[in-house]
Amino acid sequence: MCLHSAFPAYLCIYTDWISIYNPAWNPIFKAKSSYKQALVKPLKETWPEVYKVLNSQFERHFL
Repeated sequence: MCLHSAFPAYLCIYTDWISIYNPAWNPIFKAKSSYKQALVKPLKETWPEVYKVLNSQFERHFL
């Protein structure tokens, strides 16, 4: 459902934080060199600065 939205929708599937996003995210990822390769890749590889924050928060609260 979120993949057909006109608004940016982004899902990360834990434990590897696999990235799934809709086309509305493309302008955001274009600022990074790996935006075309980000889909279905671990967040750690495609957006390491965000991965550090998300992973530490998730592990602190849910594990």
